[in-house]
Amino acid sequence: MNLTDMTAARRIPLIGRHDLLREIERRVKRGGTHLLYFEGEGGIGKTALLEAVLRLGKEKAEAGSIFARSVACQIVDLYHVDTHTPEGLIRRVIQVLGDEGFGQTIQVREEIDRARGVGNVDLAAERVGLLQATFLADFEVLAHEGVLLAFDTLEVLEYEHAGLQAEPGMEIARLSTREWLFTTFLSSLRSHVVLLMAGRPGGSAGLLAEASRQNPFLQFRHVQLEALDLDETRDYLQTIARVEEEQGDADAAARLSSFADERAEIVHVLTAGRPILLALVSDLVARGWLLPPPFGRSVEELQHQGAGAWWPEIEWALVVRIQESPTPVGDVIRALAWLRMGATPELLARVMGLTASDGKWDHDAVEETLAQVTGLTLVKVRPEEGRVFLHDEMYTLLERYVLSQTSPEERERVYEAILEYYQDQAEDLRQQIERVTGLAPGLYSRLRRAYVEELHYRLRYRPSLGFAYYFWRAEEALSGLDTELDLMLRAELLRTIKLLQETGSLGELSREELEVDAAVRWGIRTLFFLNDPQGALALFERIRERWARSAEELDLAWVHLKLYRAVARILRGEEQDWREARSLLVEVERECDLALAGPPDVAGARGFLSWLRSPRAPVEAQAREGQRWRARILKALALNYQGYLDRQQGQYKEAVRHYQASAMLQRRLGMAGLAAVLINLSYAMALIGECHHARLLAEEAERCARRHGQDYTLAVALNVRALVEEYDGHHTTALRFTDHALTIVRGLRAPRVRGLIYLSRVRACRHLIEPGALDATGEELFIEQALKEANQAVNLLKNNPPDRVTALIERGCMHREIARRHYQVGDQVAALRAARSSE
Repeated sequence: MNLTDMTAARRIPLIGRHDLLREIERRVKRGGTHLLYFEGEGGIGKTALLEAVLRLGKEKAEAGSIFARSVACQIVDLYHVDTHTPEGLIRRVIQVLGDEGFGQTIQVREEIDRARGVGNVDLAAERVGLLQATFLADFEVLAHEGVLLAFDTLEVLEYEHAGLQAEPGMEIARLSTREWLFTTFLSSLRSHVVLLMAGRPGGSAGLLAEASRQNPFLQFRHVQLEALDLDETRDYLQTIARVEEEQGDADAAARLSSFADERAEIVHVLTAGRPILLALVSDLVARGWLLPPPFGRSVEELQHQGAGAWWPEIEWALVVRIQESPTPVGDVIRALAWLRMGATPELLARVMGLTASDGKWDHDAVEETLAQVTGLTLVKVRPEEGRVFLHDEMYTLLERYVLSQTSPEERERVYEAILEYYQDQAEDLRQQIERVTGLAPGLYSRLRRAYVEELHYRLRYRPSLGFAYYFWRAEEALSGLDTELDLMLRAELLRTIKLLQETGSLGELSREELEVDAAVRWGIRTLFFLNDPQGALALFERIRERWARSAEELDLAWVHLKLYRAVARILRGEEQDWREARSLLVEVERECDLALAGPPDVAGARGFLSWLRSPRAPVEAQAREGQRWRARILKALALNYQGYLDRQQGQYKEAVRHYQASAMLQRRLGMAGLAAVLINLSYAMALIGECHHARLLAEEAERCARRHGQDYTLAVALNVRALVEEYDGHHTTALRFTDHALTIVRGLRAPRVRGLIYLSRVRACRHLIEPGALDATGEELFIEQALKEANQAVNLLKNNPPDRVTALIERGCMHREIARRHYQVGDQVAALRAARSSE
């Protein structure tokens, strides 16, 4: 028998669930808002039930026999990383229901994609809330004509509930998939919706019940999905026998029919009536394979010891069959065991070490085998991506009996092949993004997914290095206000950590340190995504109180908390806040230096990504170096914020020193925030009169922004270049750079940046108002335009008090220069009028 014969689960109709199908049909026909939650263990048939409902719903909707105009074409499976944010979940729902009816939501989604594409992170973060509100409005309109929608693997959302997360209600619901789905989405349902959800036993049922109590329109039913009973087990086996006969295999049909008559009770006891296990047993019988010894025992003997006592023997027998399979399909199944995030042909070719005659990876050979694999009982497929997964039970089985026995050398080879694949994929996507003109939302989405999936495998390969990678990517996402990447990384971290805990594979990682990191990041989200320094400080204080006794053991997690307590105080800006922030930042820098003390490891001489490419050092050394890289990231951020405080307090030389040190570290780390630090450093250099160096730094920031396709950052860099030229006395050149910056920023919704550009223009114009510089008519128009831009700067910066004060002062200075000009030419009335305006 070949593994390609194991296809029972793909070839039979649903068994034992007809009452549920009829109930769902009745609910859809009568209209109203219904939520059915199917809870059951893995392999019990939850996914098959959802698929059957959607398939029948589609047929009946087309026939006009049910009240549901919109029936999802596929299940929304929360297992996949692209559904782990509210925005990603909304995108997936629209994908399975179709674009029709979601016009407004798609428009907002395109605005977000456009803003992200040009680096306008402020606007993108702001529009995410609008996306959610617009989606709910569009969905409600669609629901007037009926919607049938299904969600699977709901237990994944329970991983979100880790660390300190007592966030205040609806605001954080914008950020958490769990909160948004259970609270915001379910509470909004009013019209004709039948919502099906499925998951393994856990806390989801209680959350859904609470949601139904909060929404009087929602009719909730919790269905404990049971295994098949004895009669249904017999029916299952006989149904496969009939299918075999219809397909012309009389021998297989006879074996199955006889087996069902003689041993159905034994099979029922050993499989506990779970469909996935019944399918595997059916395949073994149909193809004439020798069944494991427990199937030859009596029912009484099996029941006496319990089915669980016999399953290790059955599992091992199945693994032996897979291991002994000589076919390419067997090789693919064994390779898939490593790939819980799914496999593409190229990834499988790398893991299996298959190359073509030209030395490239042999995709064609793998694709040919995958075409056979996709029909197997053991396998699940996500067709729109061409990815292949094993059934959850098979991942667990093969990890227990096969992967755990793999040699360290083979394990290293496999994981390095996987990581090389993801790094090559990410680099290719980054290059495509650099080359593309216009929007590339699909590329950004794929890049985020590549980062998240790489995180999964890094954590499984070397947990301590995986966490260092997570810390780096998460800081990048938070500083760049990339809510999608931030929450996707977090969800994958928590999910993979749970898997590692279950197998005792956490290594050097501390569970308490992970909890503190998760809690601190909710505070950072409150600070940056919700723009609420006060709320962030309150959350940070609760974290500090909760874990104060463990501060010494928490090491860099506690330093991380100190850093963002300082940042929150800087952004709040109340009395004494900046002094306390300075003190905290100095502590952070000192504690990072302590973590970096001692001779550097070999990896310390290379950049972060280069170091990650070849982690061959002993596990203890890798854990130590992972800590050092986290310390470098924290120190780079602390230095940048110290530079900001220095600049705001007029200590420009100190600002330069701090910015230079931060830029050096960020270059080494390969951090995306380097352009912003270079802009800050350039400005500080100009303030101390080092205009030549400031100009070079502004040019480097400009190149960095162009390389990453960040128009928003490019506009800021050009504006800083204008300020450098202004401080260097090149006022006309400064205006030229602001012209270029304005051209870029007019396509963005970026009021603060536009305001700052107008402010730079006003400074340059003020210095150009000199006798004889322009003729009378030209001078009058020039002054009129300058005053108009001064007013625009004041208006655009109204929500940024420090910048607005500067704009008001600059507008006053403009009126003062105008008054001086009028006085010099003897027009004392006009001079007096301008002087009064300057006040």
